[in-house]
Amino acid sequence: MSDQNGRVRAKYLRMGSAGVGTGAPENDTAPAFTVTRAELRGLVQQAVLEAGVLAREPVPALLDREGLAFELGCSSGQVDKLRRSGMPCLRLGDSPRFELEACLSWLRKDGAA
Repeated sequence: MSDQNGRVRAKYLRMGSAGVGTGAPENDTAPAFTVTRAELRGLVQQAVLEAGVLAREPVPALLDREGLAFELGCSSGQVDKLRRSGMPCLRLGDSPRFELEACLSWLRKDGAA
């Protein structure tokens, strides 16, 4: 993928058959441009930061009774007992949904009592 000097080979950087903004004919083998791995990494990191991808909080997955039971290693009946005891849940229509981290936190604090 790179030459001896650490530059990325041009065939991986081609944007279409005519190169990048060069207007070169299709059979032209001159590279559009070359960058080192470090330069490419920096460009990608800058683009990711500008897009705000790293600044977003991850959205917690909501689990149903069976999903939470699987994650906790218990039965769905035990999940119902824990919910009646006060384990946090969200209602999505008539169905309870659970955030795993909130449930684990509740179990560590209040579930043992």
